[in-house]
Amino acid sequence: MPQLSAVPLEREKGILFMRMHISIILFLALIFQSGISHQLKSQSTLIEKDSIELVRLTLQYALSERHIPDYKLIKDTINYILLPINIQPSWIPQLLGHKIILMSTDSIQAKADREGDFLFLEFKYFQTQNDESVKVCLDNDWCFSRLPTSGSHSNLSGGGIILTFFRDGQSWKRSELMQIWIR
Repeated sequence: MPQLSAVPLEREKGILFMRMHISIILFLALIFQSGISHQLKSQSTLIEKDSIELVRLTLQYALSERHIPDYKLIKDTINYILLPINIQPSWIPQLLGHKIILMSTDSIQAKADREGDFLFLEFKYFQTQNDESVKVCLDNDWCFSRLPTSGSHSNLSGGGIILTFFRDGQSWKRSELMQIWIR
């Protein structure tokens, strides 16, 4: 009777084990890839019309309704300075009684050097949760004068808000839950 060797059987088990691990890895990679493509698809569904409306609603809540942290410390409550990061200039709305002035980082610093420290606004991000909700983060931050006569600077004010909006048919509605912080 021929003697069977255990080596080929062990090699077959090893190959089978390796194939099983490769299959699991490929399966997980496929799931991961589909999750990323869904996330990218979800982020790309925020069209310009939606962005314009979300910027308008956020600025209305923050400025017209005075809910941005430290609103009372904003020197000029008619002319607001906005650093146009993460937004397009065409998204800026006309708000009754308010003017939004877009300024670059250098222009904001030059204004602070000329006129003194002041608060300015910046949209930090728009984060789509799914096709039906978006989080918008608006920051109210200080720009300090670089002039030596301006005194000491403490950043114990300013802050921001994160608002969540839900799609309601063709429009957006703000959730009552939000995040607010003060520096």
